[in-house]
Amino acid sequence: MSTKPTLILAPGSWYPASTFDPLASLLNAHGFTTKTVSWPSVSERASSVTSLSEDIDALRALIKPEVEAGRDVVVIAHSWAGLPVNSGVGEFIKQQGGEKGGVVKLLFIAAFIPEIGHSLVSTFGGEAEWYVKDESNKTVFPSTPYDLFFHDVVDGASWASKLRPAAWSTTIAPATDAAYLKLPSSYLLCEEDRAIPAFVQQMMVDKARANGAVMGTEKVKTGHTPWLVEGMGEVVVNWIRKGVEEHNNLLFNVSDQPNKGTFHLFPKLPAELRLMTWRECLPRHVKELDMPQDKAMWTRASPPCAENWKITLINASPPMISRVRRESRAVAFKSVRKRQQAFGSEQYSLTSRSLWLNRPGPDSTLRMTPSISTGV
Repeated sequence: MSTKPTLILAPGSWYPASTFDPLASLLNAHGFTTKTVSWPSVSERASSVTSLSEDIDALRALIKPEVEAGRDVVVIAHSWAGLPVNSGVGEFIKQQGGEKGGVVKLLFIAAFIPEIGHSLVSTFGGEAEWYVKDESNKTVFPSTPYDLFFHDVVDGASWASKLRPAAWSTTIAPATDAAYLKLPSSYLLCEEDRAIPAFVQQMMVDKARANGAVMGTEKVKTGHTPWLVEGMGEVVVNWIRKGVEEHNNLLFNVSDQPNKGTFHLFPKLPAELRLMTWRECLPRHVKELDMPQDKAMWTRASPPCAENWKITLINASPPMISRVRRESRAVAFKSVRKRQQAFGSEQYSLTSRSLWLNRPGPDSTLRMTPSISTGV
């Protein structure tokens, strides 16, 4: 059985599922199983769709059998699809130590990143000037689809002709969840996008990070549909493969935190520095934390140390505690050297506090609390 996660492809508004066929073929060639969502709001039933719920149900219908079969899932959302994806995957987020599979990561391509309670229209401050609404059937269509979405695609006019009207209700429907705050994610910024300009994409990423999202970014010099641009298909595939591989090194799952809200990982630092800290300090502990006799829990640190993180190993054996203690110190020092080289030791520094062992009742508990200080 393949260890690769199933990839759920979620196309943007107006895009039929077939728009993702070229990308799916490339991913299949790399051994991935792919499934593409067909949105009810972008179908012959569009005029009867009155909310986001039907689209969310269509997404969940693809994810559910994968999760129940014990497979991990990565969801790739393009453009408007960030709305139903972030609102709809919450119940399928993989549980730490669970026997079932689950959603382990989100990948966004020039995607909408909504806050809870906000719609696409409200987030962007009103209707786009290129919206053409059909009041008679309650749909909307872009005025210049080729120019907006496919201007750099060789057969862009052909792809533009395949687009379909979308239900107007889904542009004003509010987000009901923010999965990007509960899962690690990566965002592919399209620098020559004419539909969602690059600076708007970056603003959404920055806002998500400020709210606690662990979201990486990469950039491509393409328009809104990068996988269809000549020579860029494999570039997008490699970005996806990188995102899939990185999820194996992540140790936390926000949904496992009892009575806790959003997990903030060093929220006062620039996002690149937070990600570097995460990726370099902790990956050596993956095997230890995956040991079946141990349970790992991540909890948000309390003020005034909100920029700290804590790891708690419950029922950890003394030999394992010793190994984690030795490795954590070595990895922390290595990480400091790399971070200073990348960002300058004058502005950023890491202080690794000693690890200590507590014994509340019968449990053996290890806490490791590095502290980040900044000059900003």
